[in-house]
Amino acid sequence: MPSSSSTALPRKPRNDSRAAVSGRQGLYRFPIDRGMSTNAVTVERLRSIGYELTTLAEMATQPDRYDGAIPVLLEAFDREFERLVSIAVTHGFGDGRRMVVFGLSKSTRPAAVSALLSVFEQPEVTKLATDALIKLGAETARPALLELLNDPRDWVSRSAARALRTIG
Repeated sequence: MPSSSSTALPRKPRNDSRAAVSGRQGLYRFPIDRGMSTNAVTVERLRSIGYELTTLAEMATQPDRYDGAIPVLLEAFDREFERLVSIAVTHGFGDGRRMVVFGLSKSTRPAAVSALLSVFEQPEVTKLATDALIKLGAETARPALLELLNDPRDWVSRSAARALRTIG
């Protein structure tokens, strides 16, 4: 939870480089420094609404404590969507890649389904891609998943069948 000493910044729109993020406690305004990394901007936005963080990784230790941070995190995810998709489809990013593949389940962009289908046949992320397609309820993925039912690799066809059963 945000610290009790946090206060909301002004609600009036300003003509400077400020971005609005809707949270459980109202609308907050945050200055954007275009030279900062996405992680640094996101940490600063979270700090401005009362979360005492120095890195985003700190959130992994007590995820329930950060429920109110979800709007800020989704906004950061959307801002970096293209870069994240390139991580999802590129080998060599390890755990970060797996996290991005699963994170695509939170996207509202149709391109998320295409990205998930493009990595579906890669063993290190198939289960995560399946789970993400299920969470998205990606009915548009049905034709591609139907084709994957005939894949000679058992794990691919089983994952496709699981996704189809759940999606409907």
